[in-house]
Amino acid sequence: MVSGAARTGLSVPALKELFAHIPTSVAVITVARGAERYGVTVGTLSVLSLEPALVAFALKADSGLLPQLHTGKAVGINVLADGQSDVALRFATASIDRFNSTRWCEEHSLPRIDDGVAWLAVRVEDQIVLGDHTLVTARVEHGEISRLTPLVHWRRDFHAPNPIASASRP
Repeated sequence: MVSGAARTGLSVPALKELFAHIPTSVAVITVARGAERYGVTVGTLSVLSLEPALVAFALKADSGLLPQLHTGKAVGINVLADGQSDVALRFATASIDRFNSTRWCEEHSLPRIDDGVAWLAVRVEDQIVLGDHTLVTARVEHGEISRLTPLVHWRRDFHAPNPIASASRP
């Protein structure tokens, strides 16, 4: 397989700079196994399908969360709100107790981070190795939203979107 960098001639630093200019939502993927809780920050949450309701997220090939995932595994997706950049950074940091300083509860037998924009309970459908990441697809079983402003990652920093006037909605 030819990598995108080799195909385009862009170096990894140039690709990182390019991709830093594409804003993304910030989510924490959580799972439970017995008394253990696992979680990691991702910036790749995507809606794939409405029928069936499918989402996807990508994890680095060396992610400690990947061994916890398998087809049928229940997973929590916590979309973070503005003001939760500390949570995003904590769950992006290896070798620490990520849940220790985080306000969370159990819902649908999954760790749910408090005060997020959205929370989804999903089940893993498939995993596809693509380059240096694994794309995980999952079926949405439950979801909740809040009226909070989302946390967005753009240009290597966290931001809150600034709504602009738009056409009236039906």
